[in-house]
Amino acid sequence: MKVMLKTLRNSGFDLLRYLRHSGAVRNADDPDVLRAHIMMDTHRIEKGMALPDPRPGFGQDMLQRLMTNTRAFETQLGSEFATIWARSVLEHYRNFNRAHAIRSDVVDGFLDNSELCSALGGITQLNTERSDEFAEAFRALALSRHSVRQFSDTSVDAKLIHDATLIAAKSPSVCNRQSARLHHITDPDLKQKALEIQGGNRGFGAQIPELLIVTSDLSSFLSSAERYQCWIDGGLFAMSLVYALHSKGLGTCMLNWSVDASRDIALRKHVDIPASENVIVFIAVGHLPKNLTVATSPRRHVEQILTVH
Repeated sequence: MKVMLKTLRNSGFDLLRYLRHSGAVRNADDPDVLRAHIMMDTHRIEKGMALPDPRPGFGQDMLQRLMTNTRAFETQLGSEFATIWARSVLEHYRNFNRAHAIRSDVVDGFLDNSELCSALGGITQLNTERSDEFAEAFRALALSRHSVRQFSDTSVDAKLIHDATLIAAKSPSVCNRQSARLHHITDPDLKQKALEIQGGNRGFGAQIPELLIVTSDLSSFLSSAERYQCWIDGGLFAMSLVYALHSKGLGTCMLNWSVDASRDIALRKHVDIPASENVIVFIAVGHLPKNLTVATSPRRHVEQILTVH
């Protein structure tokens, strides 16, 4: 009964946050919601042009919605990444249709006299030929990573974290909405307080050089069906980030944030995390000492993981 009540309370806490902050329930003209719709529809047009045999003139309803939302956003906040990307993709879409003798006065009117950056979006031709070294390099990277709980005293250059974040930003996300956010806690006292609240770092928390907190912005999700999507997109970003940091020669340890609502509330009293962001995971980061001890952590056999239907 005690477990059931705790589960209901924590589930209710998550539900209330989703109802308050997700794009599914916020006003349609809210800039964050407009941005999510713009990014979703822009990516849909990109995907349409990337199909094996795209149909000229596809997506008219989506096209109208994208232009309407882009104008509405620009009226409020001007041009930014999402709107520049949208206009870039629409330029590619216009060129694609013109190649099939299809013109649209509506699209022309929307794009004409606007600043375009066609290199930002659209479709790209890939050459899929690659050497075996590419596959072996990733295999070696992934299999050589361990969760590290011993760090050297060498300070971590902020550029390494910046560059790793750039790599992690390439992680897949639903309709390329990119909800993942990263908080780098640099204040020593704040770092220790956050680690104290997290509670899963006993024996090494005081020696953690850098602390990262991965979150996911609920305003990016636009329906009740996406109520769990923040954990998926945030988790994908977190794993990519850990691999990227490992590739830079840094040690990492994922620190669990599956916690009661009370600890989530306590964290936000100290760390300025927007209410619309769900905390996904903490990551301890630091340089590696020359020699260290790690848990072996053997993995299940593939046969216990993989089911072929």
